[in-house]
Amino acid sequence: MALFVEDSFSLSPNIKTDLGIRFLKNYFTNENLLSPRLNILFILNEKNVFNFRTGVYYQPPFFTELTGLIDDPYKLKSQRAIHFSIGWKNQLKEKVTMNWEVFYKKLDYLIPFYYEDLKMISVKGNVNEGYSFGFDVMFQGEISNGIESWLGYSYLDSKEREMNSNEPYRRRLLDQTHTFQIFLQDHFRKYPNWQSHLRLLAGSGFLYNIRKLVKNEQTNTYETVVDLDNPQVYTLYLRADMGLSATFDVSEKSRLVFTTEVLNVFNQYNYGGYDWIRVFNNSQGLKNIPKILSKRFFNLKVEYYF
Repeated sequence: MALFVEDSFSLSPNIKTDLGIRFLKNYFTNENLLSPRLNILFILNEKNVFNFRTGVYYQPPFFTELTGLIDDPYKLKSQRAIHFSIGWKNQLKEKVTMNWEVFYKKLDYLIPFYYEDLKMISVKGNVNEGYSFGFDVMFQGEISNGIESWLGYSYLDSKEREMNSNEPYRRRLLDQTHTFQIFLQDHFRKYPNWQSHLRLLAGSGFLYNIRKLVKNEQTNTYETVVDLDNPQVYTLYLRADMGLSATFDVSEKSRLVFTTEVLNVFNQYNYGGYDWIRVFNNSQGLKNIPKILSKRFFNLKVEYYF
């Protein structure tokens, strides 16, 4: 059961505030959770707007946590994040803006997990604490009138450790340190019904947990286990897509759109995981075989609007 109340008011002509609070009753975890939220908007002038946001957010255990490798799912509690962020919107020109944001999140009652293919496996329960710090920069504008393009860069530092311990922090699995994105659109001057687009995403690799062989002394055999304490990094992620579309008016109320795209233009081999194989029965190590995401391919789409 969830209830919330929110109000917006002005402290002055240049300062506007959103204030709210959310109450959540979770019967499975037997929790009564209060989440206050605050957003302050400071309008310096027509071209510069600053904002400050803070709040407490809870994520009750969901299907993936309840069905993970947890001794007693009924003891699970909601994961908590306390957010702080400062943003700046700078209007450079009439249709060109720069958006900046710096954020920090304090994380508590985290549930460790690892990936088995695309499935998230939760383990241990609410045993970790951590933080996420970073910033985002985005440049938005119109190369051609009416269609928006943008460039963006993000930095992220996200780590965790066992709660109430003095052990050093280690990187979380979703800690992708650098991310660079481009999305460009343009019209042809002589043929305004033709439009081109380019998408580019490049980023440092996500993390993954290696598998290792551990000897079972009772059966005198080796078993494959997940090493949660030694995350490794995938290689650089790179994906570029290019496309061309043409729009034709069939009647006053209907139109036909043809789109052709080349996806993963550079045929970059991005890894989506590993298969871990014991090559020989007497070997005490595992060989990792990479799983390649989609290679370069072509896409053709036809749409009819009426």
